[in-house]
Amino acid sequence: MNILIVTTEYYPLGSGIANIVYNCALELRNQGHNCTVISSDAGDIKLPTWKNIQRFAGIGLISFWNKALRLIKAEHKNFDIIWVHNPLFLRKVKGLSIPIYSTVHTTYVDRIKLYGSEFNFFTRFYYKSMKVIERLAYKKNKFKTSTTSMSTVPELANILGKKHRVLYIPNGVDTTKFRAISESNQRNKTIICVSRIAHQKNPYRLVELMHEVHKLDSSINFKWIGDGLLKKQLEEFISEKQLLGVELVGKVPYDRIHEQYQKNEAFILLSTYEGQPLALLEAMACGCVPIISNLPNMT
Repeated sequence: MNILIVTTEYYPLGSGIANIVYNCALELRNQGHNCTVISSDAGDIKLPTWKNIQRFAGIGLISFWNKALRLIKAEHKNFDIIWVHNPLFLRKVKGLSIPIYSTVHTTYVDRIKLYGSEFNFFTRFYYKSMKVIERLAYKKNKFKTSTTSMSTVPELANILGKKHRVLYIPNGVDTTKFRAISESNQRNKTIICVSRIAHQKNPYRLVELMHEVHKLDSSINFKWIGDGLLKKQLEEFISEKQLLGVELVGKVPYDRIHEQYQKNEAFILLSTYEGQPLALLEAMACGCVPIISNLPNMT
């Protein structure tokens, strides 16, 4: 089968969704399918929009999906099926001879309620606007839809209507790669977080907490593995507050991430909102002790 996969982020760019789509494409290819990935500055067909997505967020996302739609209409006859991830098509997708399936990993439905108090006026306006844009896009094209998160099912029902069936397909982990190779007493006394540095990850509270843990036991350190729009601000916050035992490592190549899980003792994620975090599943498969916030998808 010839499969066209369209996603705004794809390995080595992006984080959770990028890695999920990368793993799925790899497995589909291993099963004998031909997969062509359209993404922003990555994948098989690159639409140069990643810098705009990083700089302008929602505007960059809309630009990507406009470009992707033109390419889909031009190339769809070469494929048997199209698989899109968090699609924000602002126009009706029509005139195609093959089906489109959608996977929605997260939505904007309730994000502003969960951590809107941390935002300034412009950020709150952005999230409210993206919620409206998302609703318009999903209602305009009611594709056959799946999600990796149980909490996203009612969120999509809020947008698409309860009669529109949403299939729940949880994320999976390659346990031949993500597996424990050492006992807990042989690991570094380090707590790690593997994620992008963004508001929903509760970054300021997390580094403050890790500083307090380090004060109680100086042998325990914290490392944040990942990049993101808030990395520079968080570095300044750590320096200003003189937080000890806290290190922002930056991005580690995905094919080396399992080594981080295998050699460190615990994994922490204090998010205020999540779909189903792949990093948490991978960390647990490697034997890391999970320390997580009380969210339905993680407990």
